[in-house]
Amino acid sequence: MRYDGMINQKVADEYSLDAFRIVGSLIQTSQEVCIHMINETGPFADMAVNGKYPMDQLPKIVNIVKGYKGAVAGLDESNYFIFRNHWGCRHVFIPTRYTDSDRGDMAEKSKIAEPPSDENNRSSKKKSKNLNFDSDKDVKDIYGDILDVPVNKGVFKLLTEDVPLKVIKNPTKDDYAHYDPIAKTVWIPLDDRRKNSKWWAEAVVYHEYGHAIDDQRDLKNSQEIKDMMNKYASTLDLKSINKKIMKLNKKSVGKNHNLYEQSIAILDTLWALNTDYGDTRDFFYGIISGNREKEFIAHAFENSFKGNSLFQKHLPELYKEMIDFVNNIKPI
Repeated sequence: MRYDGMINQKVADEYSLDAFRIVGSLIQTSQEVCIHMINETGPFADMAVNGKYPMDQLPKIVNIVKGYKGAVAGLDESNYFIFRNHWGCRHVFIPTRYTDSDRGDMAEKSKIAEPPSDENNRSSKKKSKNLNFDSDKDVKDIYGDILDVPVNKGVFKLLTEDVPLKVIKNPTKDDYAHYDPIAKTVWIPLDDRRKNSKWWAEAVVYHEYGHAIDDQRDLKNSQEIKDMMNKYASTLDLKSINKKIMKLNKKSVGKNHNLYEQSIAILDTLWALNTDYGDTRDFFYGIISGNREKEFIAHAFENSFKGNSLFQKHLPELYKEMIDFVNNIKPI
């Protein structure tokens, strides 16, 4: 039970506010209920107006939430702002009011359709080119065909020993891309994140193989990485950058998938520099020695092999140094 949740519950009860917002970003392990609520999709589609959910729909919202895994026993509208969507929920629910403008939009509201975007940001409606493969086999050579993206195979040359790439054909909400340091394998689910964003479908390969290469070469303990992270943690205006990127992240949800994924990469890098920012990882992950360095390195591999135009725009010096670090790693 969080103190901020108790305060928000008290505010909602005493001031008869008619709406509330869910505040916070999405991360790789975000639960389905939070993803739907932030994106205003699934059972929450058409319920929110300008990011605000109606307080009079709280009983319905609570009933929806209780149908998802991890909901707190005894959850109801009297304690929803305290317990939120599930045990360990990172999001904050802030009571607010509808403005006259909100009410006008509410009256005219129709089902929200995703606006058209350029080809790079459009959700892929095409079937995968090659689904005739065994999920148990290494698919490094055909991953690009499966998701219709290029893959720079130069990243594999930096491995000191082979690490297979395996995909999850029919992923569940609990499946996520990761490098398994025990099995020495990279796993990538063929899910909506990768189908919606061509940028992320490719960049995730470099991210996860960055973890594998780090594991093999112990990059996280290199003095160069420690010095770089310390330098930018102390010289960047992390608070200002975090605020700016978080705003872009919220605006891009469901509208520009590539921009959304690129902003997540920046926020995760900010978290690696200082866990007070970014809001992309849970507390316990951050206190494990080496995890912040691991994620920083993985994003350096993304920047080097794929590029991130948003990162380059807002953090040009750090972006260049991260790329230089990876470019100086030589095949063995």
